[in-house]
Amino acid sequence: MPDYYANHARAVAERQAQIAADRASGKEPSTAEIREYLERQAMTVAQEEQKERALKTEYEWVGYHPEYVASPANARLLREYLIARGLPTTLTTLSEAYTYLCDQGFLKPNPQIETQVLKRAQQKEIEARAAQCDHRIILERDAYEMPLEELRKLAEEQIRTNGL
Repeated sequence: MPDYYANHARAVAERQAQIAADRASGKEPSTAEIREYLERQAMTVAQEEQKERALKTEYEWVGYHPEYVASPANARLLREYLIARGLPTTLTTLSEAYTYLCDQGFLKPNPQIETQVLKRAQQKEIEARAAQCDHRIILERDAYEMPLEELRKLAEEQIRTNGL
């Protein structure tokens, strides 16, 4: 945001200097010139704000995606994808762009991080599946340590539940 405010302040100062010079020479801006200037400034301000929001969203997206290799070239590819399709810069559209560009071979994920992310996803899937099971999962080492009668009851329950 500091760049936006600095650029805007510089543009306003330059225009004020031009107006002062015109007034000193006896020339006053017409109503049409003033309206045109204000409309141009409003458009410039809106464009700058949009760029700032897009940049903030891009930084946020990068924070959520450690597998993405952040580089100017990769950022350019993501932006070009969005621009070519007329998409706004959102977390969803950036993910869409990243997936497409990776699938097409234009972007390569960080292999170390990708492996970690994949392992975490697999672990979460295993945990989710285990949570869905309505029977107790017994590890082999636990089976050796539990009383035989309890092990028999668990085995019968599992056979009834799973239809084995």
